[in-house]
Amino acid sequence: DALAAAGLAETVSYGFTAPARIAALRFSSGHPATRPVVIKNPIREEQSVMRTSLMPNLLAALAHNLAHGTGTVRLFEVGHVFLPSGQVLPDEPRFVAGVLAGERAGWLKPGGPVDFFDVRGVVEALFARLRVEVDYTPARQEDGFLHPGVAAAVVGKGEGGEEVHLGVLGEVHPETRERFGVDRRCF
Repeated sequence: DALAAAGLAETVSYGFTAPARIAALRFSSGHPATRPVVIKNPIREEQSVMRTSLMPNLLAALAHNLAHGTGTVRLFEVGHVFLPSGQVLPDEPRFVAGVLAGERAGWLKPGGPVDFFDVRGVVEALFARLRVEVDYTPARQEDGFLHPGVAAAVVGKGEGGEEVHLGVLGEVHPETRERFGVDRRCF
């Protein structure tokens, strides 16, 4: 509800994806997202592994919308990802992810292109609705789907007062955008 109130449209995608989409996120080889659960008898290659992140299918949806003439795209998804657990069944943590591209709404004049502060505002609205206090720290990870220098880690406080990593936000790296066929800045 908080994300819809912030102007994003919900999307629901398959729990399956293509290995190439996961690789397009540019994570280092040791990252858990690079080890997807493989489907033994996939219907097709584009759905041959279980998703380890919501971002590949969201970025594919963004590319599809932009390619079909939608100038401004604001999407989010809440769903499970599938991570190897060492057991028979994978771990299935639930995540939320979103993507923004295009123009922000203006009031009495054009709003201008979406930027880092627009996505930060959406994240702040989400956590305010959840009544979770968060802070932001610079995130400079050269391996990954976010642009170094235009990214932040979202941190909160655990029950014992320790810092807890809740997520990341920022501009999608140009190499990642290129791999998904997105021709403009997105966050």
